[in-house]
Amino acid sequence: MVLSALTLLMPLTLTAPGAEPAAYAAAAWAEPVVCVAAAWAEPVVCAVASAAWVARAAQGTEAPPSTAYARICAQRNLPLAEPERLARHYRMVGTATFHMPQGDPVVQEFQLALAGAARQRYSLHADTRKNVFLLAGPGQAWLKQADAELKPYAAEELQRDAWARWLVLRFPWDHAPMLQGSELPTAALRMPAPGGWNAHLECDADGLPRTLTLTGLPEQGEDGTEFTPKESLEVGDWRSVLDGGPHYPHRWIWTKSWGRLLEEVSLMEVHVLYYAEAFQPRTGPPPKHQVLRPNPTRGPENTEETIGLKVRSIAWIPAEIWELTRQTPPPGSEWLLLAADGGRRRAFVPDGGAAALPDWVIPTLIEQQTVLAWSGWRVLDLDQAAQQLRGAAAQTDREISGPLWVRVFDRPYEVLPFELLLPLVAD
Repeated sequence: MVLSALTLLMPLTLTAPGAEPAAYAAAAWAEPVVCVAAAWAEPVVCAVASAAWVARAAQGTEAPPSTAYARICAQRNLPLAEPERLARHYRMVGTATFHMPQGDPVVQEFQLALAGAARQRYSLHADTRKNVFLLAGPGQAWLKQADAELKPYAAEELQRDAWARWLVLRFPWDHAPMLQGSELPTAALRMPAPGGWNAHLECDADGLPRTLTLTGLPEQGEDGTEFTPKESLEVGDWRSVLDGGPHYPHRWIWTKSWGRLLEEVSLMEVHVLYYAEAFQPRTGPPPKHQVLRPNPTRGPENTEETIGLKVRSIAWIPAEIWELTRQTPPPGSEWLLLAADGGRRRAFVPDGGAAALPDWVIPTLIEQQTVLAWSGWRVLDLDQAAQQLRGAAAQTDREISGPLWVRVFDRPYEVLPFELLLPLVAD
């Protein structure tokens, strides 16, 4: 984050002492931060597989994992595969100490909500001073200071920070192909980082991330000389969030061009769910729903998973009509409708709306319907996903108004994109 001394020390006013409690209340200028740590996503679930392996290994009934990937998972007390759950975000609370080239260290409290490699909310506050940095996606960032208007903010450094946090917290889940050898990766793992930067990840003797170095493209300084920007992150103090649970770093040291930042985490929450609205300025009603367009060149490594409120207006007909009439359907999408009682039916939604359908077809029209939309690029168990999405709506006191819509993709992908829409009663 580009944080100057002026940014850090500008007088700011909180609405009241403790205005950002553990319930994730947002300031009045922002969309409420919807956070769900539902009973169906109990944090201890994540440790079951790994803890069971440890118990069997201790009894001599199972050999240790052979690959570096499996050994790191065991060291972190993580299962070999990420459990299928909707709540896969993180929340941190702690102390941030800024060491600038000049002056005394500046100590503030920080709170972080992290919902992906390019989606985070970072707040700094001390006494009556507060700054909030929002990152909603690549190139989409804002800064809020005191009573000042929310203003656009340079997103590049915020995105690198979010990407680095996401990498470390989930390691090694997203890097299995790089870790299939038998040796732990004490040497640097090299990978691309946002903005055309390059990243080198060094691990300790146990395979846990230790130092992440990011190197940018050559730039020209104010004096005309060329230099290569560089940043680094050191993590340590790995320990469980819950007894017997996975291990996470509680000390984060950032070295930037403007100085050094030490973050000491006093509260780490995992398996949290944030809606996308938590990372965006409040601009009115939910945005219009845009259908996910599959692209064979895209995959989980460069497609952000997202969940949030949308508004849609569509025309649809039973999908079987084309089979019964042997007619060729216009361009559109097919959806599976899942009722809470287990009933299923197929629907066809033309891209061009009702006007794209033949005159003899009478569609069902849906106008300005609020939906809870969940999309991404990973394999899901449909029944579990439906239960989780309905649970998320219930946890946030939203009334469901119809069956769950599941997009049907008929093109082959290594990991199929998914798109789920749950209709809700509008506020």
